[in-house]
Amino acid sequence: MEQTYAREIKNICADFLNRVHVPFETRKVDPTFFDDCCKAARQMGIPLDDKKSILPYLGYGSDIAALAYGHLDYDTQVYTALYTAAAIGLEDACSNDVDLLKTFTQRFITGKIHGHPIVDSYDMLTRQLPDRFESFAAEAMLQSALDFCVGLVMEYELLKKPALKRPSTQFPTFLRDLTGISRLYSILIFPDGTPLRSWMESIPSVIEFVQYVNDILSFYKEELVNESNNYISVKARSKGCTKLEALQMAADQAVKAYEESVAVLEHSPEALEAFRQFARGYAHYHIACKRYKFPELWGSSQC
Repeated sequence: MEQTYAREIKNICADFLNRVHVPFETRKVDPTFFDDCCKAARQMGIPLDDKKSILPYLGYGSDIAALAYGHLDYDTQVYTALYTAAAIGLEDACSNDVDLLKTFTQRFITGKIHGHPIVDSYDMLTRQLPDRFESFAAEAMLQSALDFCVGLVMEYELLKKPALKRPSTQFPTFLRDLTGISRLYSILIFPDGTPLRSWMESIPSVIEFVQYVNDILSFYKEELVNESNNYISVKARSKGCTKLEALQMAADQAVKAYEESVAVLEHSPEALEAFRQFARGYAHYHIACKRYKFPELWGSSQC
């Protein structure tokens, strides 16, 4: 990647962080948290020794749980780490075996085994939602968890088939809503027991913020591997603009979503503080995670 292009990506990311009041810093997660997650997985009966297990993804899961959801109780952080590892693993595992996803919900409802360790782990963790969260929150999160599988199937079809001559301008956002599991991760921000009325109306803007932050802060690593199916690239094609223009539009929308979320939550100090802590931690997760290559971006694009 050309240094000038990397520098332009960095400038957009840095400006975005500044506008949402997040300092650029690399935070580290206590390694004992990862060990506790492994212990919890084994206690649940989730295999970690199988070659096809969630273990390779558990580092990412434990990092996002500790950094973005560090304001939640410890047990919920551990669950979030395991669920996230299973979700990332599910996407990887089924990228070449989409049939496992096409009938996931049918087998989930009937209680049938999927026959793949990662898929069965995702099933098990999804089933735990009603036992871990208030009934309405669990219901909404469950729908989001199942929608994730639907979105992955659509993403697979998008890669397999050539782009339409006239692509939909709305489809990129629709697909991202499904594959980002955004409702689940947005509701999870607010500690269990926080009154529904205190955060309910913020969810649309919080979802937008969650989605756009990931779009923005994962763009560099996606460009390094010439990934063309991410939101920024699809949006650029549908809008007929450059990727950098699409990235800037995403940053502007993320700031707008952040400001809207804060405004809606101002009536509830508890809910507002939870969102602010999440916003900082979510950005710091992307900065700290090796997956997103921020040290490389910040180092190679110095000017």
